[in-house]
Amino acid sequence: MEKLYTIMEIRLTGTEEEIKRSITKIKTCFELVEVSNFYPNHSTTDQGRVYIKVKNVVEK
Repeated sequence: MEKLYTIMEIRLTGTEEEIKRSITKIKTCFELVEVSNFYPNHSTTDQGRVYIKVKNVVEK
């Protein structure tokens, strides 16, 4: 069976540590293609966001 994939873009928000833990969990299900730097939110001091791209395997 041929495996195809799409690229999913995901935005994670939280503290830098929460986002790091979440990325570790996501890596158990998806292949990471790209991970951005941590961008602090303007309204809060400890919260921010990271953008990731993952391969989403679809069996055909």
